[in-house]
Amino acid sequence: MSYSRGEVIESPVAYSVLRQIHLSERGSYHVQMDLKAGIDEEVAKDLISKMNDLGLIYKVEGTDPQLFDVNYSAFEELWEDLWVEEIADVPTTPVHFGSFLEGYMKSYLTDVENSSIEEMLVEEFLTGLNHEETSNLPKDYEELLNFIEQKYEGEKKAYQHVRHGFNFKE
Repeated sequence: MSYSRGEVIESPVAYSVLRQIHLSERGSYHVQMDLKAGIDEEVAKDLISKMNDLGLIYKVEGTDPQLFDVNYSAFEELWEDLWVEEIADVPTTPVHFGSFLEGYMKSYLTDVENSSIEEMLVEEFLTGLNHEETSNLPKDYEELLNFIEQKYEGEKKAYQHVRHGFNFKE
């Protein structure tokens, strides 16, 4: 099966493959996915191929069997693309954002078993920024948070969930 970019970004299985590659000491390959995460070998192989095509992972040179590793620098552009899709505007990234995003992703991929790439870079990213004390945020990250919050509504506006809660009767 050939996966689309959207399927890779939204798939919990693709996230699991990416996570296993991140957790592997020297990268990973599709047979290891089956052993480590219970992911079907062919599914893992197809997802790895698509993530490699998208530049999210890269081949570790001189390895046999072929190993892959996470290309953290590619996620900065993906992060921006996902936010443009969400808020129809380009958020200005803070200074040293690439190294911040890499650190964020490494921590997230290490600790969070079940997610998707989109969830990691959009919903959970915003939740994490929101939970940080404003006084702890560098000014340019505070500006990024304010910019995103002004435009981001999520899948449903929060008030719609509250309204459904008030209208719910057993």
